[in-house]
Amino acid sequence: MPGRGPASRFCDGTFRAVYAGGTPETCVAEIAYHHGQALRESGEPAGAARIFEALALRVG
Repeated sequence: MPGRGPASRFCDGTFRAVYAGGTPETCVAEIAYHHGQALRESGEPAGAARIFEALALRVG
């Protein structure tokens, strides 16, 4: 899109997903959110998922 600059892209080696966003912070927030969701669904201890969710809120 004109005027928005290049999008930032990060590849997540764990899930082999590519996240794109307007800023690096947006990408980091997306990665943290999805890791938190995956941890919650896998039955990991609640504290592990909360760490990623807190990171997503701080960055996003």
